[in-house]
Amino acid sequence: MERTDISELPEDILKEIMVRVPLESLVDQCICVCKKWRSTIRGEEFKKLYWAQSITRPRLLFDYIRTFAQHSDYLLQSVYQQEEPLLSSALKKMIISSAREYKMFCAPQRGLVCLGYETKFVLCNPATNKFKALPECKRLRPERESKIICFFGYDEVTKVFTFLISETDYRCTRKFSHNYKPLMRQQVFTVELAELNENIKEKPWRVIKCEHNHVPVTKSLCLKGVLYYGAKSLVEMDKSMIISFDMRSEVFTIIDMPKGVKLADFDDRLVNYNGEVCLVKDSGDVNHVMEDGTRVYEIYVKDENAIRKWREEPVVIPCLGDAVRNVRFCCAGTINGATGELILVFATELGAPWKETTPFVLYYDTATRKVRLFKVEGGVDEDLYSSGRTFVNHCDSLLLS
Repeated sequence: MERTDISELPEDILKEIMVRVPLESLVDQCICVCKKWRSTIRGEEFKKLYWAQSITRPRLLFDYIRTFAQHSDYLLQSVYQQEEPLLSSALKKMIISSAREYKMFCAPQRGLVCLGYETKFVLCNPATNKFKALPECKRLRPERESKIICFFGYDEVTKVFTFLISETDYRCTRKFSHNYKPLMRQQVFTVELAELNENIKEKPWRVIKCEHNHVPVTKSLCLKGVLYYGAKSLVEMDKSMIISFDMRSEVFTIIDMPKGVKLADFDDRLVNYNGEVCLVKDSGDVNHVMEDGTRVYEIYVKDENAIRKWREEPVVIPCLGDAVRNVRFCCAGTINGATGELILVFATELGAPWKETTPFVLYYDTATRKVRLFKVEGGVDEDLYSSGRTFVNHCDSLLLS
């Protein structure tokens, strides 16, 4: 039988083989074998094939920050969501060291995360260790301190990444009067999927108009081409609202809160609940833990067909044992289980004031109400990292490779 060199394989067969190779091996080794392999791996068709394979095996993504006197370390690690033993399979880590304390403002989109520090932002692929710097945005008033929050989304229909910045003058958020107009501004920056490998440093941020004076008080949720985030009014004191931003029309809309519900600054969160917008009340008091260790979460799911309609779905989780009785668990959203069941994911959030250093993840089956508790294996070093958060349904991607 005549032997065939692997480099001489037909391209369609080569792609079928490569799509099953771990991403790290593709970008660190296979891409260096020959020009043909490099061209194949970097081709748009193969990137689509690899993404189609990747979304069948989503991951949990964890982020942690370690701060030193002169620099900060930012750790991103991920594991498969549905593998056994859970949270110890195919562990991936990426550490970013920087003189600035970059933070991850929002959930990953199409395998990429957005890291930011003041007016500087970068796209990062934690699977390939690749970065793409965005042009620096300009402050409303350069001479004055202002609060800048960045939201990040991706529209599967238009194939466009959107970065939305909300900027508010710090002093304005604390001063209300009939004769005083708060300073606020929104800017947007868009990048098409096909532009990721091009030079985007010269593209401008665009100032867009928002008729609703507000300051964001939650992280964002990207769902079906729309960015959602919680906010408080800068006109009516103590008024909470949900803001939706359509990434295609670039129009802001106010969504009324559930009756009698108000937002707590950056304690509450918006998550994806089986394709619907969900508000999770998290007041910081260890999730309303009862004397017997039972936890109660206030969850409100938005009816996408009605602007003002929410349904309340409280989640009651029985005592998990003394080891985690005083551990704070935050809701990260829903995932589909191995047999299609809908699972709510809760994860520990490290750092002060809870002083927790051991990451745990809790899976709650919404149908059977059964609970599974897992310790994150191979996680962070004790007492070194803080501010740990968890994101569901993250997938490996060849973007930026």
